[in-house]
Amino acid sequence: MEMLSPLIKKMGHSLVEIRVRALKSILSKLKHSLITVTDIVQEKMLFVYLLEWFNFPEVPMKEDVLGLLLTLSKHPSSAQMLRDVGAVDFLSQLSSTVEPRLRAVIDGTLDQLFQLPELLPSHSAVYSHGSCSTTTTVRESVRCLKFSVFPWLTLTNTDRHILSSNESSLGSSDPNMVRTTCELLCDVILQDFPAEIFLQRPGIVKNLLLLLRLGSGKGEVGYLRSSALSCLRQLCVGLQRKLRFHQDPGFYSAKQDPLSQNSSFSYAQEVRGNRRSQASSPAAELSPRPSVVGRSSQRARGDGQDGDAASNRCVCVCVYMVIDNYRQEKLQACMEQLGDILYLHQNHSADDPDSSQVYHRMAYIGTAIFTIKLLQTILPPEKASENLPENTATALFHLSVDSSLGSLFPSMQETAVAYLEQVNSDGHSLYRRMNRAALWMESTCNFIKEAQADGEKNWLDLLELADQTIDGLPFHQHLPIIKECVHMCSHLWKFDQPSPLLQSESQKLFLKLLSHPSPPVKTETYECALNLVKDCLGIQNLSRQEAAACEGVNFLLHRRVLYEMSAFGLQDSAERVNIAAKDILLFLLKGRLMMTAPAWDRFNEALYPVIPILQGYASTEESLGKAVLLISDMSDVTRDNVFPTTGKLKAALRLLFSKQPTVRIAAVQHILPHLTSSAEDNPTRPDADQSLMTSLPNLFCLRNPVDVTLDTSYKSILKVEAVEKLFCILSSDTVDLSIRRSAAEQLSVVLQDTAVHSVLKNLGIAEKVISFITDSVNGNKSFDLLLEPCACILRKLVYADSSLRHSLAQNNLLLLTLLRASLLLKEIKGNGTETAVLMCLLLFDEIARIFLIRSEKSTKDASLSAFSLPVAAVRRYNIPFQAATHHAVSPYCCILAPSSDLLTLSSTRQALQVAWNAAWHSGIDNVLEKVHSVAGDSQFHPDLKLSESQISSLRAMHLPAALCDCIQAIVTAEGHRSVASALSRLNLYLLFNSLALPHVPTHSCRDILQSLSWQTVFLQVRPACVEDERLLVGIVTFLNAYFKQIPTERTSDQEDRDLRWILELLLNQETAALLHLLHGAETQSLDDPEEVTKHVSQRLQRELTNFFNTLMIRLSNTTDRLCLALVGPFKSQLALRLLQSLRLSDAPRFYGLPSLERALQGMVSLTAQPGWSSHCPDLEPSSLCSKYLSGLLEVISSFYVEWRGNSLSFMGKGVTRNAIICLLHLSHEMMTENKDKDFITQWSFGNDGTAEEVSGSQLGLAWLVPLWVDRDQEVRFASLSLGAALSSMPSGCQALSASCQNISGGLWGTLLNILLDQQESSMVRREAAFILQNLLVMPMPANGEEAKDSHWQQPCVHDEVSGVSLVGLPALQALLYHCQFFHNVALSASTCYRGRYTFNMQPQPLGSHNPSLQESSFSGNSISTSSTAVSNTAVCQSDRDTSNSTPSQDSQQDEPSGVEAVVVVTPDLLTAQCGLLNNLLAILPDFTLTAIQQNQLLQVLSRYSHTICNTFVTALQFLSSFSKLLRSCVTESKELIGQTDFLKRLSSNLVAVLMLDMKSLDPGTWDVVCFCWTDVFMLLATLVKRGSSAVHPSVSAALGRRWRTFTGTLSQCLNEKNAGVLLHTVALQFLSTVFTEETELRGTELRSSTSKHSSTLSNVLNGPAASELCELLLQSFEKRTLQDPLKRLTARALMTLLACSPTAQSYAAKAGLIDSSVEQLKQIHSHLHLKSIRPGKASHSKKVCTAGRGRLIPSTALLNVAAMDARLTPTLYALWPWLLLDDPTMEAVLELLCVYTANCHPACSSLCGSSLSGAPGSKGSSNTSLMNSVMKLTSLAPDNSPIQNLCFSLLTNLAVSRDCRCALQKNNFLQSFLLVPSHKAGAKATSVGSGGNLLNQWLRLLVSLSSTEDGQQSILKVTGILELLAELAPHRQHALLTLHNLCFSPANKSHIMANDKAMKVLLSCLDSKEIETCCIGASALWALLHNNQRFSGLFLIFFILCFIDAEKKQEPLGSHLQKCLDHISQLLNS
Repeated sequence: MEMLSPLIKKMGHSLVEIRVRALKSILSKLKHSLITVTDIVQEKMLFVYLLEWFNFPEVPMKEDVLGLLLTLSKHPSSAQMLRDVGAVDFLSQLSSTVEPRLRAVIDGTLDQLFQLPELLPSHSAVYSHGSCSTTTTVRESVRCLKFSVFPWLTLTNTDRHILSSNESSLGSSDPNMVRTTCELLCDVILQDFPAEIFLQRPGIVKNLLLLLRLGSGKGEVGYLRSSALSCLRQLCVGLQRKLRFHQDPGFYSAKQDPLSQNSSFSYAQEVRGNRRSQASSPAAELSPRPSVVGRSSQRARGDGQDGDAASNRCVCVCVYMVIDNYRQEKLQACMEQLGDILYLHQNHSADDPDSSQVYHRMAYIGTAIFTIKLLQTILPPEKASENLPENTATALFHLSVDSSLGSLFPSMQETAVAYLEQVNSDGHSLYRRMNRAALWMESTCNFIKEAQADGEKNWLDLLELADQTIDGLPFHQHLPIIKECVHMCSHLWKFDQPSPLLQSESQKLFLKLLSHPSPPVKTETYECALNLVKDCLGIQNLSRQEAAACEGVNFLLHRRVLYEMSAFGLQDSAERVNIAAKDILLFLLKGRLMMTAPAWDRFNEALYPVIPILQGYASTEESLGKAVLLISDMSDVTRDNVFPTTGKLKAALRLLFSKQPTVRIAAVQHILPHLTSSAEDNPTRPDADQSLMTSLPNLFCLRNPVDVTLDTSYKSILKVEAVEKLFCILSSDTVDLSIRRSAAEQLSVVLQDTAVHSVLKNLGIAEKVISFITDSVNGNKSFDLLLEPCACILRKLVYADSSLRHSLAQNNLLLLTLLRASLLLKEIKGNGTETAVLMCLLLFDEIARIFLIRSEKSTKDASLSAFSLPVAAVRRYNIPFQAATHHAVSPYCCILAPSSDLLTLSSTRQALQVAWNAAWHSGIDNVLEKVHSVAGDSQFHPDLKLSESQISSLRAMHLPAALCDCIQAIVTAEGHRSVASALSRLNLYLLFNSLALPHVPTHSCRDILQSLSWQTVFLQVRPACVEDERLLVGIVTFLNAYFKQIPTERTSDQEDRDLRWILELLLNQETAALLHLLHGAETQSLDDPEEVTKHVSQRLQRELTNFFNTLMIRLSNTTDRLCLALVGPFKSQLALRLLQSLRLSDAPRFYGLPSLERALQGMVSLTAQPGWSSHCPDLEPSSLCSKYLSGLLEVISSFYVEWRGNSLSFMGKGVTRNAIICLLHLSHEMMTENKDKDFITQWSFGNDGTAEEVSGSQLGLAWLVPLWVDRDQEVRFASLSLGAALSSMPSGCQALSASCQNISGGLWGTLLNILLDQQESSMVRREAAFILQNLLVMPMPANGEEAKDSHWQQPCVHDEVSGVSLVGLPALQALLYHCQFFHNVALSASTCYRGRYTFNMQPQPLGSHNPSLQESSFSGNSISTSSTAVSNTAVCQSDRDTSNSTPSQDSQQDEPSGVEAVVVVTPDLLTAQCGLLNNLLAILPDFTLTAIQQNQLLQVLSRYSHTICNTFVTALQFLSSFSKLLRSCVTESKELIGQTDFLKRLSSNLVAVLMLDMKSLDPGTWDVVCFCWTDVFMLLATLVKRGSSAVHPSVSAALGRRWRTFTGTLSQCLNEKNAGVLLHTVALQFLSTVFTEETELRGTELRSSTSKHSSTLSNVLNGPAASELCELLLQSFEKRTLQDPLKRLTARALMTLLACSPTAQSYAAKAGLIDSSVEQLKQIHSHLHLKSIRPGKASHSKKVCTAGRGRLIPSTALLNVAAMDARLTPTLYALWPWLLLDDPTMEAVLELLCVYTANCHPACSSLCGSSLSGAPGSKGSSNTSLMNSVMKLTSLAPDNSPIQNLCFSLLTNLAVSRDCRCALQKNNFLQSFLLVPSHKAGAKATSVGSGGNLLNQWLRLLVSLSSTEDGQQSILKVTGILELLAELAPHRQHALLTLHNLCFSPANKSHIMANDKAMKVLLSCLDSKEIETCCIGASALWALLHNNQRFSGLFLIFFILCFIDAEKKQEPLGSHLQKCLDHISQLLNS
């Protein structure tokens, strides 16, 4: 969709805001269904940008991006696209770097991507082969796994015998034989045979696995398991290598295995011989060959066993995700064994010695790493619960809580947790709880450190830590933190202006401690608080006179804190708690004198709502109780006005409900003053007599609490009218009291229903009943009848309405009235229950409201909430009714996290112990450092102390300490055993790091080891015994592992130091033990048998070979100067040792050569390094190479030639493969070291007598050709690469040609067969193309005559039918035509595969098109080739490659019916084919160009120019080669540009290549980029120059759009450090070409009023970017020396830029370009002048003059003023004598003057001025000027020379100046025109802009002169010039233009009209077929007719009118021509 493309493009923008907006826009469109997933599944760049989103420095919206990827992955097409662009690898690596919640999204996406698309149609697809047919049905909507199968390889009888004998030997009971067999497998068999053979015939693997079983019962020998493991490990390495090889598209081959169809070996014979080793299952018996393991049905075709085209590669097989029983059992058995191993090593005895504990711990961690990686590889987490056994789930739990694994690999432990969550939810919950407890422990330690630290504190963070600390108390039980918390809370309440937030949070913390469920915590809290109160309110503070001392208790003076202490602390079951609480409250109650007035007020304010609870503890005996009694004592009112009278009254009345009689009696004394004072004010009943006092203490004591609950159903059956009527009766004064009493009683019953409360309250019933009670108390005895029902009514109202209750509770008079009413009822024997309940409700309103406030958030109607009392109040008071209760426990009490199971379970307890100690000591390092003090540390709970075994395990798995211990153990070791043990541990640590990848370790082994001085303890002495050798094996193994972990892409300073150390050690004569040991140690042992000695020696050689190979790889990446200085001698020394090992190997004619295999492996690694032979002190490089060549040829002879080219057996294939690769490397080394020598003869057999009966000249390179068709593809590839290298020399071509004389088709036929074999791999075909490319360099005879004298008569074609023979170019044409070469190349190019891997290669039905192969965004290919070129008409190509390969045969095999093999052509092959076409174009231009056009090769190849981002290096190489080809084609045929419609798109793509970001590239890739840019620049320059109108617009538009990026590229190209001279040169040439074309287009725009040239590049050149480019070029120009050839190229580029950019001109002028240039010219003149006056310095002066050429910077019109100010003209005139000495310099000066004088009159006048006295050295002669010198130079310079042409061009410019025209006339310069020979015969008229010979230059000058009046007079003054012009006019357009101009002067008309020749010419122009010529003639005639009545004639009139009529009938002419004709017509008609 068009609207999506800009958004998708913006998602890759460098600005994060733009990316985010684009992403949000796409997500929004998806959300609102403006677009669907189906709309975007084909937008490939969207997938790329979504993945690259995470590569930017700032990554917002991670979850949204991953969510979109998950959504896209559910669509089959988009899932396939994601797989194509490499999402699986990318997301797998990304998963380890994101948080767990995002990792789950990634896992879901990967799960979707692992599903196979529908590879087959829904119906059954049948593939038939012979008589067998198999039907494979793929069920729809089934999630599948994807498996790949290696192609089936058939064995010869010899190969089967070898494998069978080794399989038998492994089952032998003789340990020595088993060990020897294992060594043979490692050293030979696994090197020769492809690794997949051991999977296809698993007998050997099964026997190796049997050797690993514990307690095998065969007299078990420990080293056998080690040997078997080595074999299996090497097999796995080989399988990985082969898998990568088969996935490489460059080596994809559809060729059938040679033995499968046309050999003498029967397939059935092999099966019968091997049937016993196959998997035995009923299904397997149905097929003669093994089926896919685990399949219950007959196997499907395409598994590599059938020999058909579909089976020659890895084929995807669909397998249901629900794994069948067999696989599930195998998986579960494997995981169960791993679980048992983990259990065994985890639960070892703590009494084991330290070494045993370390062993168990390392084995446990290693097994854990392997288990987790295995699970990640084979089992998605969501499937784990179905497939993992119970013991594995248990093991995963222990891994999840293992602190060592977590500290080593955090991300790996997270993976274990992810699996645990799926398989064991209980275990996962336990893990989370343990993790939370560990976090609390860490917070505790952090809190202690922060709290005790000095300085400013972040109190909010501290409070948060303290809260977590309290949560973790059950686990760490560290009670001292409570004191810190209490003191912190106290501190935060001391401030004058405290923070409300800090106060609130600290109070929550303190209340949490006060109410903590743990008794020790609560006790400690109360005691700490008590101690703090004592310190603040103690009597000792009186002497200090510190008023602020009491501020420390401010945090206690809050109602919540006092409520907590009163309600729960005082009644706590722990005696220490309640005592402390009592003491705290007592201190506060008695602390008035110790507190400040504000503090005391704050305390009483906080105490008031808590008094009801506190009064429950009133007593006449205890100190606290007495203090509480004083609260209501009215005797203190005079000195204590804190509590109001109402408060004291309520407190006194509340005591009447106390359960203690003494308290109630004391309360009477507190109440009496209130009763007495109220009686004095208003006489009331009853009187306060003694009887009253006696009944008062027990007034409210009821025997049984009553039920006061109301009906709250809110569904009343009562009518409002009836209720209102009852109220009216009650309130009526006229109604009898008995009736009113009855109404009151009825209303009390009605109020049981809360639904009618609102009605009655609105009527004022509360006030009415209160008035009745008051009236009764005040003496109206008639109302005594209403006391009971009114009290009941009021009680129900108060009980239901909290607001009413609260307002009445504050009414002091009402309380006394109710008290007297109770006494009256008692006096009249009434029921006082209702008044008791009512009084209780009002007196305990405060604590009831505490509950109400806390619960009103969840209560809909607060006024109707139930009345509730704290449990503490109910317990301490006689409550007269059954009250609801709350706060049975503290509302601030926290729930403790369960801890018993965590502290009981061993693994979690140990994890918590480690977590506590690590946090307490600030890291494991400090724990291990304080290991001895930790044991006796009493600062924390003893249960948290680490045991000795825990410390030992910790130390073993904490890498910094463990590695240090290992090194120390080696240093202090007393024997080999200790060192070997330490080395084993070091190897394991390194293995952990590599095995865990991509999980990143917390500590890198290499980094830690680099910080330790470990190098000094190794490799100082040679081994003296077998034990020494055995120990040395361990050392070398460790060194190999250590150096393998050096990154291959870069090396740091420390890694360079390691490399320097090992190189110095290896080259030191005293310690150079390892190099000498390559061919065996000379140790003897009397105790060990010879087999053991030999075994150890072979192991040592094997490890040394591996170590040196690793070292060579790492040394190839270093840039350290000292390393580079040492590596040369090391390579040469190693080369000598390997050569010696090769010579000392066993007889090469026998099989079983471990030493030979090892030597060749080392040689492959060594010879791959350039310059390996050039540092040998005793041998010249050529001599060393010759020795290598001799030895390797002998190996080839023994293993290949003497076996008569047996390429079918794998026996010895490893030797052959390695030998041919070594020879390939050797060829490049010899070409480098022997540049001027012909060494090809050394490559022939027999030159040293190895082949006695055949001479070397006869054998030649015949041994090489059979290798080209070997069964092993690697051998084919390497041998062809060797042929390409040798053929880069003429003698090599001749030797190859001579070696193929007896082969059908010869060399050319063989190579063409290989190249055009569509089933062969691309890399093999590429090498054949390289050889052909080199052969084309040889000079070929063009015909039979040349062939007679030519020493190279190739190719040669003979037709047996006609007997005709062709040689050379005719034969080549015949060959190419016969084999349809160009058609095949076009076919290859049309099927190019651009992916990085080859998967899902499916056969196609015959007749269908090739499959559209999947693309990939991966860059590069697994094979890279660097080529060298030699120029000789065509380009000579050689190759250097050491890559790996697979089987083939060059003849095309018959394909099975019905299917067509998949053809894979890679860009590498296309690159080679482009080079081949380029060379063909050089020698057969017409033939090749025609074929290219006919087959549309350029169009097909251009399709792949846009894939530059997908396969980076390979695409660059292809683009470079294609650019060369296209440039050659365009150079050969300019018309090709106009005929090709793809150039516009191609040119944009080519420009895009120049815009690539090349930062941070490795040197090899940068070289490829430079080569590509060079070819692209050259191609673009050629296209623009030769086809400007077709190409320049698209190139300029592409440049303009991304000019800033292009400027960066240009900066790199002009930087000598980054780019070479060639790239620098072509970049400048490209700039010059583009700017020149831009200037011409601007000139066209000026000349034409209709064309408008406006492009993005034009805008750039008019903007600031042009100044930046000008600055760049100026800097490059200024820093170059005069002798630098790039200086002139830079000047040329600068000149073209200035010519087309006004902005650049302004910048150059401001930068002082002209001033500095002219100043330097003056200095050069001064220098030349001084040299000239000295004798013998002429030659030197010429050199200086030549050197000055670089300063002649071209100018432009805008720079003329600066040039004149700098006195350019006098300076050049002064230099003129020296300029005459050097033509190139003179040319530059004349070019400068041409530009200087163009359209600039002042500049022209300055050249013809006569006063030059200002110039250095000039004499100022009046008749001398620079113009005079130029006029003289026109006659001195050779005719038609560049100098003469430039002189006339300058004079043409000067003709616009009157002064210059006068100078021309004064010097009679025009007289010379008559002397110029005119060539009339055959002359063609030329265009205005063309130049050429001398006559044209003169005519251009005359045209310029004739444009002015005085110039025309000067022309006509030359006698005979008019006749000469008339004579030249028909053939020279400039002559006609001159005549045309002369007609416009009135003074000239008579002369022209009188000249018959001139008039005839003008009239004849009207008959011309050229419109322009007609226009010129008509314009001239019009000028003559104007104002000239004498010019008339009938003939002329008739002629002109006829012409006008004829022209009007035609199409409209040009506007100017039509205008001329119209005017002539008007003149004639008038």
